[in-house]
Amino acid sequence: MTNELCNTPKERAKFLNTYPDIFINNQTAFDKGWATEETPIITFCEFCQSPLLTWGILGLQGFGYQQLGALWKCEPERCDCNEATAFWMQHDLTSENERKEIMKRRAAQNNRRQLDLLMSQAGLVDRYAGRTLSGFITEGADQSIIVASEKAYNFVEHFDKAFATGKGLYLTGSFGTGKTHLAAGIALEICKKMKPVVMLSMVELLARLRSSYSPDDTNSEMSLMNVFTQVDLLVIDDLGKESPSEWTLEKLYQIINARYELKKPIIVTTNYKDQELIARLAKPDGYGGYRLDQKTAGAIISRLHEMCSLVVMNGCDRRGKAI
Repeated sequence: MTNELCNTPKERAKFLNTYPDIFINNQTAFDKGWATEETPIITFCEFCQSPLLTWGILGLQGFGYQQLGALWKCEPERCDCNEATAFWMQHDLTSENERKEIMKRRAAQNNRRQLDLLMSQAGLVDRYAGRTLSGFITEGADQSIIVASEKAYNFVEHFDKAFATGKGLYLTGSFGTGKTHLAAGIALEICKKMKPVVMLSMVELLARLRSSYSPDDTNSEMSLMNVFTQVDLLVIDDLGKESPSEWTLEKLYQIINARYELKKPIIVTTNYKDQELIARLAKPDGYGGYRLDQKTAGAIISRLHEMCSLVVMNGCDRRGKAI
């Protein structure tokens, strides 16, 4: 109430003086001989030399002032002379700006820590470090490479829409055209938006699942599958490079199908065309058939085409160049 109704020292003094059983100032305490060792000394305005009151709250009713004393404010009232008013106005403005600057620095540091954590969790710190969108050079490249770069930037810019619809990217083409570089660059930019991302090669993803048979719930297969299916963006690099088996086909289908049903975006890179990828996943038996379930392999690729925009990257091997 005092803060709302009493905007100046004089107004506050008038209000507090109406409750002498509750509030007391140091001037009154000294004048009436009630001052104790805890009573603040009287200070004066450096501009007009007027005394500056320090207010306190008295102790419990029924006890004398001298016996109990008061709970004093840390600082005296500010003088309201013109010079003091101008001084404190500038002081408060500077203090507010300093506080904002400190908060801004703290927010930036916190964002940096969060980004570092997200990048580490995404797998972007080691193998994919340095593969940024800005570092992907399209000068002199095949037209499909230029289009792919534009689609990557567009995906990042409109990620909120991709996240809402579950629409990802399916990057395919010959080796060395920059598919992994673009996928990692996208993952990094999404991390900068403070969105959780996981980027792994298909071989690494399966290896983590194989090593997850542990009593530790945080490393269990179920926990990892939840991460792969629930993370805001999953990036699978080099699909088709893994050794095919019933188990790998089953896990891949579970991840792709779960993200399909949950409308979670995914980015996949592969060197193989559709029929080649089916053969890689279903493992030909050498007699015109497949050792594994060809229909499941086909369903995985069909799901990916429905979930993703196709990005074909043609051209020569660009590895070793600044792409």
